[in-house]
Formats: sequence, structure tokens, C-alpha cells
Amino acid sequence: MAPAIFIPAAEKSGLIDALGASVLTIACDTAAAWRGHDAERSTVSVNVSTLQMNQDFFKILSQALERSGLRAGRLELEIAESAVIENMDAAAGCLAQWKQLGVRVAVNHSGTNYSSLKYLCLLPIDRLKLDRCLIQRMTLDPASVRVIHALIGLGAQLGIEVIAEGVETEPQFALLRELECPQAQGYLLGRPLPAVQAQVALRRPWGNLPKSARPSLPKSNPAGIDVHEIGARVEAHTAAG
Repeated sequence: MAPAIFIPAAEKSGLIDALGASVLTIACDTAAAWRGHDAERSTVSVNVSTLQMNQDFFKILSQALERSGLRAGRLELEIAESAVIENMDAAAGCLAQWKQLGVRVAVNHSGTNYSSLKYLCLLPIDRLKLDRCLIQRMTLDPASVRVIHALIGLGAQLGIEVIAEGVETEPQFALLRELECPQAQGYLLGRPLPAVQAQVALRRPWGNLPKSARPSLPKSNPAGIDVHEIGARVEAHTAAG
């Protein structure tokens, strides 16, 4: 079941706090148990609902990190762009608390609110995620390509990592390389896996990417997709769901 289906249901029923706390705890415990160089450079990303952005979640977050022993820098909390835009002051307060603990923050850019990107300058954001819907349009819509290129450049100027999510075809991947997008994730590179199999997948720099689509990059990789990042991300909502 996709997060887009069960998360709104959990929010409507009032179960989102309990579900979110459970997923966060499991994600931290699982990632902390992974050992080795591949695990130490990996991050685990946990989606946070707008309704969870409160003081209670901060306590749960603190407890999950302390209990698991997971290095805070390996945990990334992902929020929707709408959660930031709707109440900038409240979002700023929550993100400031999270950053005090040392965790990473990612914002999912939906590809629609082009005029509301000022939050990138005002909030402590580590990663900007280009939503799947934007990536799906890029091979058909020149305007989407220009938007993606602009966001990649903006991220570079602000020191914010940019990752394209939902990469499902070789043409999409090739175009992202041309645009010098630094990071990517999606079914072309790897599908959701149980935690044990995900740890094994971290050792494959190109994930499941077909050999025909694997570019030959220098070790310094000055302008290519991050070969480590491709194989080093685990989405908690897919691993746990």
C-alpha cells in the first residue's frame, strides 16, 4: 500500500501520531543495527506528517535517537512543502528543534509552488527532493526540464542537496545526468526491500541500474549522479510499510 493512501487515512482517523512514532522507532533501531562502511555512510529517511510537527514528536524523536544509539546525522526527516508554506513560523520552530539534535531535514518539492521557494533561504534545510510528478513530466515537457535545471542550480548556490525521486526510466536518468542533478532515487535504481535485503543493496553503488545506463565517471565525479547516494538511501515508509 502506497504512503499516499494510508497516510491520509491515518491522519483522518487520528492514528498518525502512534503510527509515526512506531515507524520512527523501528527505522532508528534498524539503521543503528547495521554495521560496516556501507551502513555508516547511509541515511534512513522518515516521512513526517504535518500533524506530527509538534512538541510531542520532538520528544519521541529524542527518545528514538537515544534508545537506538543511531548517529543523528544518519537520520533524515522528510516533510511536504505544503507544511512549510502554510505556516512558516511554526515550521521554522520545529525544524530548529530537530536540527539541534543533529538530524537532517528534507523538503519534498511538488513541482507546483514555484513562487514559494523563499523557505529554502529561511529554513535549515539539508535536501530538496524533486517530486516524482515533476520527474515524470520532464521527458515530455520542456518547461519541467527548465524548472528542474533551475532548482538544481538554486540548490547548488544555497548549499542544499538536490535529489530527484521517482526515477523510473533510462531516458529520465540520462536527462538528469545532462542537467547535472547530483542525486537520484527510484524504481530504475531499486525497489522497496525488507530491511535485511536493503542492507545488502547498500553495497551496490548503482543499485539495480541496467549496465547500459551506467555512465563511466571519474572517481572525483565532478558533475554526475552521486554513485554512493544511489545505493545508500532507505525510505522508512516503504521499508516499514
